Amino acid sequence: MRLCCQKVAQRANREDGGSKGPFWKGRFHATVIEDLDYLLGCCLYVDLNAVQAAMAQGIDDYDYTSAKIRLDMIRSKQKAKEDEQAPAANQPLGENETVPIESSPKESASQAQENTQDKDRKKKAPMSISNLSKGEFMSLVKLETASNDPQLHTDGYRCSDKGFLDYTVEEYLDALRWCIKNKLFRADATIPEDVPECLKNHSLGPELVLQQAREFGEMYRYRAGCKPNPDAQRDSSDELTRGQSPS
Repeated sequence: MRLCCQKVAQRANREDGGSKGPFWKGRFHATVIEDLDYLLGCCLYVDLNAVQAAMAQGIDDYDYTSAKIRLDMIRSKQKAKEDEQAPAANQPLGENETVPIESSPKESASQAQENTQDKDRKKKAPMSISNLSKGEFMSLVKLETASNDPQLHTDGYRCSDKGFLDYTVEEYLDALRWCIKNKLFRADATIPEDVPECLKNHSLGPELVLQQAREFGEMYRYRAGCKPNPDAQRDSSDELTRGQSPS
């Protein structure tokens, strides 16, 4: 990301007639999330950015978030499933479509064999990137196992099938819609009673998760969820005490 930002900044500065200093608002940094419990607040923060900036009113209004891509992917799969289940007789013919004429029994058997072989070839062949719906490259949301097994993806269009949240993509999107509906991206918002289960049962509590959804970038600069070290705190306190002058 640093190199990507650097290249864009250099090009923009050239187009503006020379170097004019930093192009981006803030310098690149990475925040290490030490505790999985902090992931939900981080995800909500990222997907609510456009709404917080008044660039969108909902998930559908901004194309450049993972939430929008995941929502479109769910819809496209649902439509494909409905089309597959719909009886062919009930589907209207296209403008240039005609009803096929039945072939002879011999030709039908030959054609059926070819179709079967073609289906077998397609099953064995790896799925090409061009055939993927938009968003298939992204990580799955639902964390199926807490083991250290990376669960590598076998078809090669995403890294892992492991997931990263304890909720399904539908549960996550519902929580995101709930935040937008109740304007919980605003600091003065009050939390209503109909809290989604993924927030209500969260170990950090809905108040802290929603605060993270608003202020994650300000709350955690380089590390999120880092457990305090009691020994380090005690040493620091001792140093401070020793450095004080007697009253």
